[in-house]
Amino acid sequence: KGPRPETQFWLEGGIGLNSHRFKEDSPLAEESSQYTSLAGPAIFTEAGFLLSKNLNAELSYQQMPGRIQTSNLITLDKNTYLWQNLRGQFDWQFKNDKNRSWHLLFGLEKYQVPFLYSDASSNGHLIDNTYLASLIGFKYQWTSNSGLLYEALMRYHLPFGGEAGDGGQFHVSPQLSLDGSLGVRKYLTDQLSAGLFWQVDSQQIKYDYHSSDGTVDRTGTQTHLNSGVYLNIKYEWFVGHLL
Repeated sequence: KGPRPETQFWLEGGIGLNSHRFKEDSPLAEESSQYTSLAGPAIFTEAGFLLSKNLNAELSYQQMPGRIQTSNLITLDKNTYLWQNLRGQFDWQFKNDKNRSWHLLFGLEKYQVPFLYSDASSNGHLIDNTYLASLIGFKYQWTSNSGLLYEALMRYHLPFGGEAGDGGQFHVSPQLSLDGSLGVRKYLTDQLSAGLFWQVDSQQIKYDYHSSDGTVDRTGTQTHLNSGVYLNIKYEWFVGHLL
């Protein structure tokens, strides 16, 4: 069987189960705490397009529901959240050696993460805050003699900016933020494939939060550790076959 034609466009979708460990520390706040949520379904989608030889543009979206379990001494206005990531990325294949390839990844992304604080009346509030991050990383792919495609990637993130979900002010500065994945893909037809992937995303940020009414001021750190397994389906259109 000859080499695969060059892919011009693809769509990919996946579903899985994810564990989210959420830790928030503030030296002046009672709500400094740590929570772990095992939830599903976690959802992943991606679309990609060939820009030029060895350079692809990719747009992906990932979401995971979560729930915070608290003691009876703490009352929250809500205890559920939605962790989200929207990523625009370029993939440059800078080396290809028979059945192996090496890729440089770079782009921009937007995170939505939970944020917990208490007001002047000691009532707990859980809001969804957002921030941006630039990224750079590497991906390695290897096709075995049996036709299975193995993939490993790692990316470094540089968070910046921020917006509070309740109308207040939220700004972040970076600490160490990384994500990576390991997976295998099997082609069911020339254009349709199924994959199984393990993904890990660790985001560590410093934050500065001010409520919209000026009664709450918080500075501290947050750590978000996601680990999940995804089953996905991918369909590809080849160069010259896209209408």
